[in-house]
Amino acid sequence: MSLKLNSSGGGSVTLQEPSTASSLTFTLPSADGTNGQFLQTNGSGALSFATATSYIGPSSQLFTSSGTFTVPSGITAVKITVLGGGGGGAGMFSVDEFRAAYNGGYGGTAIAFVTGLTPGGTISITVGAAGTAGTAGNNAGGNGGTSSAGAYASASGGVGGGNNSGTWGAGGAGTTGTFIGKGAGGATVINGSLFGIGGASRTSDGTGNAGTGYGAPGSGGATSSAATFAGGAGSAGMVLVEW
Repeated sequence: MSLKLNSSGGGSVTLQEPSTASSLTFTLPSADGTNGQFLQTNGSGALSFATATSYIGPSSQLFTSSGTFTVPSGITAVKITVLGGGGGGAGMFSVDEFRAAYNGGYGGTAIAFVTGLTPGGTISITVGAAGTAGTAGNNAGGNGGTSSAGAYASASGGVGGGNNSGTWGAGGAGTTGTFIGKGAGGATVINGSLFGIGGASRTSDGTGNAGTGYGAPGSGGATSSAATFAGGAGSAGMVLVEW
């Protein structure tokens, strides 16, 4: 049966029971709430007024190491951003001071808009490793690893800085996704990206600076003498899933 409440103005409000065989009992609050509150249930029929403590908006999961993303209940579409690891800076072994040629490159980026997912399904996540620092001497920095999210999005890591060949590391590149982008090369290593900042190029003798954040390169070591200095390590990439 339904409950109909008639108003003095001629209108009415009707409460209709669900068309199920089960019985439901809701217990109303003993007092009114305050302006802006909402009515919530404890899952056992007891209703109460509550205040929202945070904005109810898009959800996300950030992966800083490889793992598995499980599609949440009720979700069939997600946005995925992947960033490859940053390249490491090269080591120095002889007089060739303060050159950007020894810096690594930024990781590439890819963004994918994925639809038709099944709640409870999974996507394999791989986070690209940081490029290792070139050891002191004539040693190039290591390349950053590739980051990916299943077959939906993939981006390669930045290339490690060169050694005495005088070539900085090239930026990585997105290879799969709705949108793909290329990371900056080592000549602009101090420039920041959306997710990380490259190690500042050396302006005096010493070990290269490490990249910070995600997918950022390390700078090369620098020397104006016969001393040897290692480069700086890059930073690992990341995978961000939003829904």
